[in-house]
This record gives sequence, structure tokens and C-alpha cells, in this order.
Amino acid sequence: MNLRWPNQVFLYEPTMAQPKFSYFLGLHTPTFSKKTGILETWNFVKQGHHDGLFLKCLQLGITGNLSKFIHQFLHDRTLQIRWRNRLSNTKVIQKGLAQGSALSPVMFAIFMFDFCETFDEVVKCSIFADDIFIYCSHSSLEYIEKKLQNTMENVFKWCTYWKLSISPEKSVIADLSKRSLLSTPRISYTGSPLPWKDSIKYLGIIFSESNQNGAIVKTLRAKALRKINALKTIAYKSYSPRTKDLVGIINNGICSLLYYSCAITNKLSQTHFKICDTIQTIALRVALGLPIWTPNIVLLKIEGQKILSEKIKRLAIQFFISRLQMVFLLPYFGNLRTLASNIIRKIRRLLQGYLQI
Repeated sequence: MNLRWPNQVFLYEPTMAQPKFSYFLGLHTPTFSKKTGILETWNFVKQGHHDGLFLKCLQLGITGNLSKFIHQFLHDRTLQIRWRNRLSNTKVIQKGLAQGSALSPVMFAIFMFDFCETFDEVVKCSIFADDIFIYCSHSSLEYIEKKLQNTMENVFKWCTYWKLSISPEKSVIADLSKRSLLSTPRISYTGSPLPWKDSIKYLGIIFSESNQNGAIVKTLRAKALRKINALKTIAYKSYSPRTKDLVGIINNGICSLLYYSCAITNKLSQTHFKICDTIQTIALRVALGLPIWTPNIVLLKIEGQKILSEKIKRLAIQFFISRLQMVFLLPYFGNLRTLASNIIRKIRRLLQGYLQI
């Protein structure tokens, strides 16, 4: 690879502490997708064509047999839809990637590697799958408005060149600073003004101007309780799944809501952590069929689990170490890689006893 890989792709950075005298505007722009009935047609980077993707592979230095494999993987693919015992007509796929393929996320990252290069220095972005979060912070609101508008114009040029579509009606812009706005900036995309809201939802996390942690916990708790109620409908039946399967549903479908955003939820207060722990114990009582007065320590001991808040902290530290490793492995660090590897190993040894990484 002869080009630097951007940290923003696939990963998102935790919220940065902003000075009280600064404005902090965030802009969420999901890419476009077409939905038809129960079938959702995902075009790779929604409208990106295979030729553009293959060109970017060559720009990154992907040549030889690997480039031939990617070329054959992308071209001459066909699509059929099975409905009951009938198959639709065969259609040749000119753009897009097969869902469920392990190569698809890598291809997406390759396609988006130069997206952030269209921004000014003060404008930052985070990308995860087809969600794009653009944000800017400065003491002057007019300065932010100008920079974000220039960014949206550059994004439009980039999308036009690479045949990508972004839906302005699904985009949202919000003020995330503690300083009140004297006027509402007008930021548009292709002539359509972007709607303003009090908060932005990105990767399941609510970013708002005030009480951000409370909004995050409230949203995650509501999602978890809905899933727990659905779990009750199958757990209290005579033909219910095994306890092992129910616990697996809890870990992968309920507790994972909090694991998914551990880089942010690990900063919650103890009061909010108690709410998270309560979600875990309620779900375990449903799976094990135990009464409400069963002590929490007994529930955790039966299933051999750790309290949820401790696991969130452990995953957050693992996330931090992985980011640290990724940064030090970049080409411009050169001879510092060996030193960085030693530092990371020492950090792991120091934390291993406490967090069992």
C-alpha cells in the first residue's frame, strides 16, 4: 500500500470535549439505498460502478493475482430472486457487491479511502458502512457555515465523479455545542437545505446539545426493553428454546447494544452504569426463569458472566489499544513501530490482571 489509510473509515472517534466558547456542528449524511418490497438492493457505495472501484485498487498498489481476483469477483455476476418455489429472471449485476461476502467491507473501505481528502483541515468526518458523520468546531459560526458549505459542495463533486448518490432528505444537521445559536446557518446540498434537529443519531448513539449521556442511556434502554419483551414471548412457552440459546440471544441481541458503542458508553456515570447492569439482570431472569428477588450475583454466577459495566470498560480499553496499534502501524511512523509494539505489550500486561483481556 503506497497511500495512507484513513483512520475514519470503519471506525468512529469518541466525542471530543469542546470549549464553551466554541460552536460544534455535526452533519449526518446516510448514503442512498433503494428498497423494493421485502428486498433491499444495496449498491456498493450505493451507485459506485466496478470500474471506479478497480481503479482505486490499482491506486492503492493492489496488483498482480490479487487484482485479477478482485476483477473477476466484481464482473460477470448474476442475480436471481427466489420466492417460494419460483425463480426470477437472471440479471447481470453491473454495480454492487454480494451481501454477506467477507470481501465487501474491504472493498467499501478501498472505495472510500480518499473521501476525506476533499475536506478542509478544520472539517472532520467519521465513516461506518454507509453512514457519514461530518463535524466542525470553531469560535466563529460564520466560519463553520462557510467550511461546511464548501465541504458539501466538494462532497457533491466527489459523488458525481464516482457515481455515488446521497439523499439530502435523510441528512440531518445539529448544533452539539453548549453555546446558543444567534442564528441558524443555512447549509444545503445540491440546492436543497439540510434539515435541522436537536440531536443526531449515529451508530445507535444520540448526540445532542444537552444531557447527552442521559439521551444515550434512554435510547439504549428502550431498545433493550423491547427486545426483552420479545424474549418473554418465546421464553415462557412450553416449547421455548433451551436456556443456553436464550442466553446467547441476550448476549448477541441485547447486551451487544451496549458493547457496540463501548468507546462512548464507558464514559457514563455510575448511575447510568447501574441502569445498564439492570438491563442485563432483567434479561437473565427471563432466560433462567428465576423470580425477581433472586440476587444479581447468583444470576451472574449461574451463567459465569461478568457484570455488564465491567465488560463495557474492558471492551473500551481493547478498542483504545486497537486504535493505538493501528496508528503506530502507519507508514510515517517508521522506526517507532518496535517501540510502539513494546509499549502496547506492557499496557496489555498491566491491564490483563484487572480486566482479563
